[in-house]
Amino acid sequence: MKGPDVTVVTPADKVKRLGTKLVGAPSLVVEIVSPNRPHLDLVEKRALYTDRGIREIWFLDSRTREGLFLCRVGAKYKEIRMAQGVFESRAIKGLKVDVAALFEMDRKRLRKAAGL
Repeated sequence: MKGPDVTVVTPADKVKRLGTKLVGAPSLVVEIVSPNRPHLDLVEKRALYTDRGIREIWFLDSRTREGLFLCRVGAKYKEIRMAQGVFESRAIKGLKVDVAALFEMDRKRLRKAAGL
């Protein structure tokens, strides 16, 4: 299974690089949900990331034009769904995203903006 589309590691994270793999839990991962295989991203990868204890997980779904944001609170995750408005990261201080603006870009531009 391919890793997340975007991984954010901060200096405070206890993450080590072993070749092309990261060992430990980064602060944030972002998945651009595949319209052809949403189950992989929204179910399988969600389980993988929450089991790893990643602080914040974003799923950006162009089919529904909605962001699903999972924020770890203790041992559980708070789930926030947004189609508009500004989401403010709890994991990365100062990171804010206008959810509707993300979906104004087409998929190709969204991947390019994310550096993919």
